[in-house]
Amino acid sequence: IALCGVLAITALAGPVWSKLQQPVFRREAALVVLLDLSRSMDAADLQPSRLQMAKFKLRDILARRKEGDTALVVYAADPFVVTPLTNDVDTIARQLSSLSTDLMPAQGSRASRAIAKAQALLQQSGAVRGDVLLISDGIDNDKQDALHAAVNKLVAAGYRLSVLGVGTADGAPIPLADGGFFKDADGAIVLPKLDEASLARLASEGHGIYRHLAADDSDTHDLVTAFDSAWPSQQAQ
Repeated sequence: IALCGVLAITALAGPVWSKLQQPVFRREAALVVLLDLSRSMDAADLQPSRLQMAKFKLRDILARRKEGDTALVVYAADPFVVTPLTNDVDTIARQLSSLSTDLMPAQGSRASRAIAKAQALLQQSGAVRGDVLLISDGIDNDKQDALHAAVNKLVAAGYRLSVLGVGTADGAPIPLADGGFFKDADGAIVLPKLDEASLARLASEGHGIYRHLAADDSDTHDLVTAFDSAWPSQQAQ
């Protein structure tokens, strides 16, 4: 009788058995990709072109990126945000096919302005830490003082800069829609070449890594691994 009474009271009390939610670790890292859309990215020393290969590699990076928010910024003389920071990488991937150098209202290769834009996006989102990936064939047209200042500000804000170099040391002419090639003011055909030394120094200054666009997936693997790696201050904790 006593046992039945206890069971009846327990039933009336209506205890609820539920599974406690376990805390889930959420990565706070963010990535801003800066894609160079200056005219030299149309050069065909990489087939079918530098830009097409850069977009192919970017798709690979997006496919490998499983956690954290990602943004895409294109630039030439000025930067333009294609996609703000989002965890929906498919949205970014769908935008790539429509990107061309013809979209840029003014030509140039002002990476300093693109880096500043990336820093602004990261800070506006409140990213705890973040990486910036510059995909470019060169920084020759940028003002060195402005470029170094932009990188230093980025690092001081707690972010890193890595670089994916696109092109070859031999270079190639820039094709035009009429079948000719882009020429300078003197009428000589422009032959843009990849300056790996400058791009590598830029990545080093930005506390990131430099990789040259490779025929296999070693470049994208190394970059994504770097984005996922802990920073020196985090490794010491």
